[in-house]
Amino acid sequence: MPVLDDEDIANVTQAVLSALVTAGLAVTAPGGVVTRVQCNDVAGSPVEGAQVTSTSDPEGARLVAGPFVATHEGLATCMLPKGVQYIWCYKQLVTFADNGRQVVV
Repeated sequence: MPVLDDEDIANVTQAVLSALVTAGLAVTAPGGVVTRVQCNDVAGSPVEGAQVTSTSDPEGARLVAGPFVATHEGLATCMLPKGVQYIWCYKQLVTFADNGRQVVV
């Protein structure tokens, strides 16, 4: 199996995100920036398969982008619009350490 470098991963991620948006399965903003989000539970362990969304408000009511899915390392590659975003990780029966955290893209 070939090893992918960061540029290859970014290109594949962009292609997959574009396909998901086209299919209506993910929401992204035009001109989004590739942003990596770490999803850890309250014990600090990465959560594989967590779904990540971004909202424009700290209450989590106004969806901006997502869902994106975290890898086995709890890392999700997201396409987020520039500006202030609030990040939310979800997975059944898991409590996350810092849901609703503010990031500036």
